[in-house]
Amino acid sequence: MRSPGLIVLLLLAVINTGAGLWFTQTTFGTPSYPLTAQIIGTIIAGFGIFLMIIAVFYGGELVWRERDVKIGEIIDSTPTANWVITIPKVLAIFTVLLLINLVGMCTGLVFQLIKGASEFGIASYFSWFIVPVTVDMLLIAILAVFFQALSPNKYVGWGLFLVWFIARIFMRNMGYSNALYDYSGSPGIPLSDMNGSGGFISGAWVFWGYWLAFSAILLVIAHLVWPRGTDTRWRSRLKRIRSGLRGGPLLLIGAAVTAMVGTGAYAYYNIKILNRYETSDQAEKWQADYEKKYLKYENLPRPTVKTVKVDAQIFPKERRFEVVGSYAMRNETALPISEVHVRQGGRDTKFSQLDLAGAKLIKDDKEFGYRIFRFDQPLAPGAEAELKFKSQIWHRGFRNGAPDTSVNLNGTFINNREFAPIIGMNRGGVLEDRTQRRRQGLPLNCGWRNWRICQQRAKIMCAPTGSCLTLPSRLMPIRHRLHRDVRSRIKRRRAAALPISCQAHRSTISCRSSPRATS
Repeated sequence: MRSPGLIVLLLLAVINTGAGLWFTQTTFGTPSYPLTAQIIGTIIAGFGIFLMIIAVFYGGELVWRERDVKIGEIIDSTPTANWVITIPKVLAIFTVLLLINLVGMCTGLVFQLIKGASEFGIASYFSWFIVPVTVDMLLIAILAVFFQALSPNKYVGWGLFLVWFIARIFMRNMGYSNALYDYSGSPGIPLSDMNGSGGFISGAWVFWGYWLAFSAILLVIAHLVWPRGTDTRWRSRLKRIRSGLRGGPLLLIGAAVTAMVGTGAYAYYNIKILNRYETSDQAEKWQADYEKKYLKYENLPRPTVKTVKVDAQIFPKERRFEVVGSYAMRNETALPISEVHVRQGGRDTKFSQLDLAGAKLIKDDKEFGYRIFRFDQPLAPGAEAELKFKSQIWHRGFRNGAPDTSVNLNGTFINNREFAPIIGMNRGGVLEDRTQRRRQGLPLNCGWRNWRICQQRAKIMCAPTGSCLTLPSRLMPIRHRLHRDVRSRIKRRRAAALPISCQAHRSTISCRSSPRATS
């Protein structure tokens, strides 16, 4: 704790977290009340990278400290068992990380005190921050010690950890984020001062138990291959593993493997059987296939929902939501409607009934939740039809990534698009990212994102004031560098109380007064 490097890292963590707390505790420019859950989220983000650096750096320093001060051979010549050397070093790192987390907690409490909070939630700091983050960092420290035990020097050990760290980021970006093979991975834990952790921390503890059992195996291996004396060749270390796998080490590995199998099977059952699991690439492909298959129906005439009746029942302890409802729909178009396309917004919603009066179900695509009904007699203009439905949302167990919090133990917030059918197809939910669309072979378009919208074939740029500029299709490649000029010209003309009419020619924009301009 007296190391200058540790003190510097600790000060940087406090400064970084303090700045984050001071400048991010606002919502749309309005100061937020310093709630404990929000404070803890900022502290975890501010301290996280520094905790990892400390765990890795001091893992190497503690493992190789005796050799750096030239007393390694003296200690190695004693009859001391390897575990007497290994375990205290891990406990020392664990203690340092625990104390640093306490400093993070004090940083949050001081900020709440400055902001005039009446409740500090000290117990929440321990259950939401101190214990979970310390366990997570303990796993990182054990991995760092394991790499150091395998390495001929501490620099190689740091290099091995860096390779693991980069590989982990690369694998996650490639979509391989299953916590069963992502070391120290666990499901997300949403925090709320009203709802606590919402029971989601139980899933995280299953994965923490799984990885703690695996880290116990790493510690046993580190204990067996710990470099002692002058003979640090791998051949000699392998001989030690073969001779050391008996008695206590073998029993400990057996117990750890048993714990891994038990917790891993339970986690697999929750994330793969009870819940839908897919990688980011699979989710992207699903969206693209959905658009390719059904976006062609977006301009079909559809009836208008005039009346909605819903009888909803919430079962908080089971995290289950059941609905019985109906739509009264009217054809307000000038043409008869022969088909009605009905889709579901929530992919986890189950419809046990979906009946349209006077129509037959001619297509039921369960993969995309898309249904097509055809009337026996087309729905004439002004005529009405009733759609009855029964739906259920049931969140069981825990997921691999961020949990669904719509139906929770102590609070339910659910959108009607999740449990009620949607009439007709539209562009809601299609891929927006240009890179993703290009990768999936989709035409490049835009929706409500930043200052751009697509409206039929016209390419429109909108300023924050609501005024829009129409650009020909050939000018779309230059639209990004035109945004700033558009906004500044519109702002100046509004300040002068002049009407606005903007025209684009090649790469320039001109604004002038016009009797047909819109303000």
